[in-house]
Amino acid sequence: FFSLSNLVVLGLDDNLLESTIDKFARFTKMQKLYIEDNLISGEITAAMVSQWTSMVDLDVSVNRLTGPLPSNLFTTMLALEVIDLHGNDFIGNIPEIGEYHEALAFFAVQDNSLVGNIPESFANASELRHIDITANLFTLPFPSRMSEMTSLESLHTGINGFTNHPVPDFLASMTNLKEIS
Repeated sequence: FFSLSNLVVLGLDDNLLESTIDKFARFTKMQKLYIEDNLISGEITAAMVSQWTSMVDLDVSVNRLTGPLPSNLFTTMLALEVIDLHGNDFIGNIPEIGEYHEALAFFAVQDNSLVGNIPESFANASELRHIDITANLFTLPFPSRMSEMTSLESLHTGINGFTNHPVPDFLASMTNLKEIS
């Protein structure tokens, strides 16, 4: 199966399949990978991400993935529109986004063990419409450039390490917001 090197779309979600994530790096032409709700284990490494330069949709949510997110996550997969990593056991910080990332629209990492905060560079994703960082170990402050994220429609930040802070001022400029949690 993993020698099918011409695959560009793979949907194996909701099957309780067991494998390690590194085997999926063999799909170097992959554009849409949907392997959520399985028993996939291991770490997503920088070397793996370097193989997925054509990736548009990456959904590996609700698996058994661990470790830090690779630092080249957003600087290598420049066509990436959707990244859903929720429901795993990722640790560490959210990687920086490169100078400009016009494709990224959906970012979900809820229910992990990530720390730190949303990087300042997230404002470089000018088309970002959905952010969900719920149920991690994030802290404030929000990025000072948050007000530049005017395409944002959905912002979910609950169940983190936020304490005693006022309603953020940046919300006033986010006229496209439809959901805040």
